[in-house]
Amino acid sequence: MNKLNSQVLVAAAAVVLLAGCSHKETRAQAAPAPTAQEKAVTQLDAERTSYVQRIQARIDEMTKFANDLRTQSAAAQKPRSKKLENAADDIDSTLKDANKELADVKTAAPENWLDEKRDVEKSMMRAETQYTESVRLIK
Repeated sequence: MNKLNSQVLVAAAAVVLLAGCSHKETRAQAAPAPTAQEKAVTQLDAERTSYVQRIQARIDEMTKFANDLRTQSAAAQKPRSKKLENAADDIDSTLKDANKELADVKTAAPENWLDEKRDVEKSMMRAETQYTESVRLIK
């Protein structure tokens, strides 16, 4: 009886192990499809990444422009040089604010970044206005 019980236990253990292995294989093969919410979050994340890249490129362009204004300021005479220097300082200050706001966009959860985007847009509108006014100074 003792030998029969041990054989039954070994057989039962083998069945449990085999059942566990085949169950794991089934789970590994059939990964669940992403939910609608997961797809939406992925889409929002992709949109945020694209937005951040576009805004960062524009900030870089404006920073270069502000540096060019400073170069022109150094070559200009007094009243004009001061106007150019002030314009460059104004652009830099506004871009500094935009960079802070953009950092908030980067760290926001994908579903919340659009709320943070508004502040970036306000700063960028101010910077664009200053940029346009500065272009007039150069002409």
